[in-house]
Amino acid sequence: MTLKGGPKDFTVHYGLSEPGGTVTVDPDNGYFSFRGGYKFGADYHFTPHPKGTLLTYKTFNVAPETHRNRRAVRFQFWLSGKLRIGLRGGLRHIGKALDCRTYPGA
Repeated sequence: MTLKGGPKDFTVHYGLSEPGGTVTVDPDNGYFSFRGGYKFGADYHFTPHPKGTLLTYKTFNVAPETHRNRRAVRFQFWLSGKLRIGLRGGLRHIGKALDCRTYPGA
């Protein structure tokens, strides 16, 4: 996966393919947002927390109403659950590299 563009708006490219989505970064408000084609979106918000930084991950079904129950759209939400698991693993790895604890939420 490659991000092209910046500094606040990027396109996501998988291999040599056409853009597969967009990423918008807003450091002033502590978030970045991913939109994958026409069916999937995710927001990542970073806010202060007594133990450090709280990361909130939310997914959205951005498909048109007539497409929301299609197999490809449902697959994207199944995949988002896998991404959440991968995100937790990534955070544990970062915490270990920085010699600090990470606290997975619900």
